[in-house]
Amino acid sequence: MSQTSVPYPGERIHFDGFGGDTVVKVSSLHEEQPLADDGIFLFEDQYGDLKLCEDDGHGWVVVLESKLSPEQQDKVYDILYARPAMSM
Repeated sequence: MSQTSVPYPGERIHFDGFGGDTVVKVSSLHEEQPLADDGIFLFEDQYGDLKLCEDDGHGWVVVLESKLSPEQQDKVYDILYARPAMSM
Protein backbone atom coordinates (compact mmCIF):
# COMPACT_ATOMS: atom_id res chain seq x y z
CA MET A 1 0.00 0.00 0.00
CA SER A 2 1.52 3.31 -1.05
CA GLN A 3 1.29 6.48 1.00
CA THR A 4 -0.20 9.47 -0.81
CA SER A 5 0.35 12.17 1.80
CA VAL A 6 2.47 13.02 4.81
CA PRO A 7 2.57 10.83 7.93
CA TYR A 8 0.00 11.83 10.54
CA PRO A 9 0.11 11.90 14.36
CA GLY A 10 -0.33 8.39 15.72
CA GLU A 11 0.98 6.76 12.56
CA ARG A 12 3.56 4.00 12.97
CA ILE A 13 6.94 4.44 11.31
CA HIS A 14 9.22 1.42 10.86
CA PHE A 15 12.74 1.84 12.17
CA ASP A 16 15.51 -0.69 11.66
CA GLY A 17 16.92 -0.25 15.16
CA PHE A 18 19.59 -2.05 17.12
CA GLY A 19 17.23 -4.87 18.11
CA GLY A 20 15.86 -5.43 14.63
CA ASP A 21 12.77 -3.85 13.09
CA THR A 22 11.09 -1.48 15.55
CA VAL A 23 8.13 0.86 15.27
CA VAL A 24 7.97 4.45 16.51
CA LYS A 25 4.85 6.59 16.50
CA VAL A 26 4.47 10.10 15.12
CA SER A 27 3.59 12.53 17.91
CA SER A 28 3.66 15.53 15.57
CA LEU A 29 5.13 16.74 12.32
CA HIS A 30 7.79 19.40 12.64
CA GLU A 31 6.70 22.86 11.51
CA GLU A 32 9.63 23.05 9.06
CA GLN A 33 9.76 20.47 6.27
CA PRO A 34 12.83 21.37 4.15
CA LEU A 35 12.95 17.97 2.41
CA ALA A 36 9.22 17.61 1.66
CA ASP A 37 9.87 18.05 -2.07
CA ASP A 38 12.12 14.97 -1.82
CA GLY A 39 9.38 13.00 -0.01
CA ILE A 40 11.27 13.09 3.31
CA PHE A 41 9.50 14.45 6.39
CA LEU A 42 10.63 15.54 9.86
CA PHE A 43 8.56 14.24 12.76
CA GLU A 44 8.73 14.02 16.53
CA ASP A 45 8.31 10.50 17.88
CA GLN A 46 6.63 9.40 21.11
CA TYR A 47 9.93 9.87 22.96
CA GLY A 48 10.33 13.51 21.89
CA ASP A 49 13.12 12.80 19.38
CA LEU A 50 13.15 14.32 15.90
CA LYS A 51 13.47 11.81 13.09
CA LEU A 52 13.21 11.74 9.31
CA CYS A 53 10.94 9.40 7.38
CA GLU A 54 9.96 8.54 3.82
CA ASP A 55 7.60 6.20 2.05
CA ASP A 56 9.57 3.20 0.76
CA GLY A 57 6.64 1.86 -1.27
CA HIS A 58 5.50 -0.45 1.54
CA GLY A 59 4.91 2.16 4.24
CA TRP A 60 6.71 4.85 6.19
CA VAL A 61 10.29 4.14 7.30
CA VAL A 62 12.85 6.13 9.29
CA VAL A 63 15.61 7.66 7.16
CA LEU A 64 19.03 8.02 8.77
CA GLU A 65 20.91 11.26 8.13
CA SER A 66 23.82 9.22 6.76
CA LYS A 67 21.59 8.17 3.84
CA LEU A 68 20.97 11.79 2.83
CA SER A 69 23.00 13.67 0.26
CA PRO A 70 25.31 16.39 1.61
CA GLU A 71 22.85 19.03 0.33
CA GLN A 72 19.95 17.34 2.15
CA GLN A 73 22.03 17.05 5.33
CA ASP A 74 22.74 20.79 5.20
CA LYS A 75 19.01 21.53 5.00
CA VAL A 76 18.08 19.53 8.12
CA TYR A 77 21.21 19.63 10.30
CA ASP A 78 20.29 22.80 12.21
CA ILE A 79 16.79 21.52 12.87
CA LEU A 80 17.83 18.04 14.01
CA TYR A 81 20.65 19.23 16.22
CA ALA A 82 19.31 22.53 17.53
CA ARG A 83 20.01 23.00 21.21
CA PRO A 84 17.84 25.23 23.35
CA ALA A 85 19.66 28.34 24.49
CA MET A 86 20.97 28.09 28.04
CA SER A 87 19.86 30.84 30.38
CA MET A 88 22.33 32.40 32.76
